[in-house]
Amino acid sequence: MCGIAGFIERAGQLGDGPLRDRVHRMADTLRHRGPDGCGEWVDPQAGVALGHRRLAIIDLTPAGAQPMVSACGRFVMTYNGEVYNFPELRRELESFGHRFRGQSDTEVVLAALAAWGIEPALRRMNGMFALALWDRQARTLTLARDRVGKKPLYYGWCGNTFLFASELKALAPHPSFVPELDLDALGLFLQYSWIPAPYCIYKRLHKLLPGTYLTVDPACRGGEVAPQAFWSARDVVSSGERAPLVRSLDEAADILHASLAQAVTRRMVADVPLGALLSGGVDSSLVVSLMQAASDRPVKTFTVGFREASFNEADHARAVARHLGTDHTELYVTPEDGLKVIPNLPAIYDEPFADPSQVPTCLISALTRQHVTVALSGDGGDELFAGYKRYRSSATYGRVLRWFPKLVKEGAAALLRRFDSARWAWVGAQGGLDKAQPIEKAQPGSFENLERIANRMIAMDPQDLLARHHARCRTPSDFVPAAAPLSTLLTDPSRRPSFSEPVIGMRFLDFSEYLPDGVLVKVDRASMAAGLEVRCPFLDSQVVELAWR
Repeated sequence: MCGIAGFIERAGQLGDGPLRDRVHRMADTLRHRGPDGCGEWVDPQAGVALGHRRLAIIDLTPAGAQPMVSACGRFVMTYNGEVYNFPELRRELESFGHRFRGQSDTEVVLAALAAWGIEPALRRMNGMFALALWDRQARTLTLARDRVGKKPLYYGWCGNTFLFASELKALAPHPSFVPELDLDALGLFLQYSWIPAPYCIYKRLHKLLPGTYLTVDPACRGGEVAPQAFWSARDVVSSGERAPLVRSLDEAADILHASLAQAVTRRMVADVPLGALLSGGVDSSLVVSLMQAASDRPVKTFTVGFREASFNEADHARAVARHLGTDHTELYVTPEDGLKVIPNLPAIYDEPFADPSQVPTCLISALTRQHVTVALSGDGGDELFAGYKRYRSSATYGRVLRWFPKLVKEGAAALLRRFDSARWAWVGAQGGLDKAQPIEKAQPGSFENLERIANRMIAMDPQDLLARHHARCRTPSDFVPAAAPLSTLLTDPSRRPSFSEPVIGMRFLDFSEYLPDGVLVKVDRASMAAGLEVRCPFLDSQVVELAWR
């Protein structure tokens, strides 16, 4: 895993030294993502600078250093990620006569892009990645991001300079960067607790959508660049509906077992120590069991626990570890531990982000990094295999709400909102929640946000009910008066495809927005802050496509 950064200036404006200095300072802010080395590549005549921070995982020699120039000399790439099917791609390229200098997947990815072209090569890459590829002949820069959005990539025009980086903090050292707050994006954050791609907390900047790439022509300075999709979750889900896997339950389980076992085995390839994050739930326990089956020594597993019984899953994880015979390590988190992490969160996440589990995720990442450099996790299983309780509850409530006329639901919602406003006015008159606490104790749950309940009452269907479940308010302007609504799958029902079953639609929403913009952001920033690479077998492209069948 690594950190990447770069820019395109006006051609010939800066010499070799100033270009290198600027891109080095940008990349150096990503030292946590790549503590093992750094590199720059510049072309003053084109005004291009590419920077890289390296976390060496495969081929620890200088042969894997970046930015890397292709064997033909035409392409230069800075790349963050792992492509797990690189051995197969390498063998195929070798059959066409290509010869490799080292053993890294970086060299294979670069050769594939050069040999097959951007989109065909991306379609064949199974892994997590964000990359920037400079074409020295066409004088264009291409950015690309993996199918599900495991690895982040920000970009945008700041005046006549095009900037890109793995994290926002890497853009700040460039003199053209102007951090102007986007109130619309701020409103979206306060509505959902995260900022969905392609939006960004700063104006003129964007997050590249998962499964897309874009090509920038420096001659079109300041112009909009439209991402192109090389993979579509919507198409995969629709295809799965049209061609479902018609098998008995046992046969389907065997097929999934084989696919997931292969995904786990591929992610165990590393030239550094490897382990797993074990929560004790179904997903991570399954991943660890498949790891242990493929290993001739105890797998290192790591768990975070809480003293509060209602939050603690460490006992389950310990039981799984004992059953599988893993080398298990536990970290019990105290309130004091959490308070020490909180001041670091703005620097770790850059953009506003409000998932409370980011605190224990930071703690377990730091613990795990003390023992291993790579860890597998169970992320993605809930979205792909309907593991969240909210799918069942939304489907049930959706069927109930369907029987009530629209006017009745809107009237009931209006009454709840009026009661909610009056209730909070009373709380304020009592001097705040502290003084109103006896009422809370007398009536458990009485201070549940009735506004959220009212918002869900007017849902159109279970898919809309799930979208409203994620929302903290009706519109961004409820919290940011100047904020205009931005179109996302969660905010705009017209953008949601229709599926044959409500649970498919709900999983699609979570897979397309909550997973990449919530779960994966949480894990990527927390793990990378510790220099830990986290790999997710459930998000293997073959497992993903099988799940939707």
